[in-house]
Amino acid sequence: MADSGKIRVTIYRFTGKQGFFTIPERYCEECDLTIAVTRDVLQELNESRFELVIKPWFLYFWEPLWRGGWHAPIVTINGRIFSQGVVPKKDEIKTALAAAQRALEIISV
Repeated sequence: MADSGKIRVTIYRFTGKQGFFTIPERYCEECDLTIAVTRDVLQELNESRFELVIKPWFLYFWEPLWRGGWHAPIVTINGRIFSQGVVPKKDEIKTALAAAQRALEIISV
């Protein structure tokens, strides 16, 4: 879970460095696109309340699997599955982040 007041966006990617080996980007183009789109949205929102964490799926597969996510790229927002297996649209990410902000504000009141 994110620190108090922070919204943590975690992306579990299949490509890139996975411990002792590297998986080429061509095996999961969606992974790199998801990271790029999410970074763009967070940059547009320009909020210090957001934290982006990118984890290798092979080393942390149990974290999203425990929540029901099995197909990379998996995006979680504050520990809840937001998207898996597809590149989410910018508007969908913005809507989910706004909902997470509202939930955080309700909890902190």
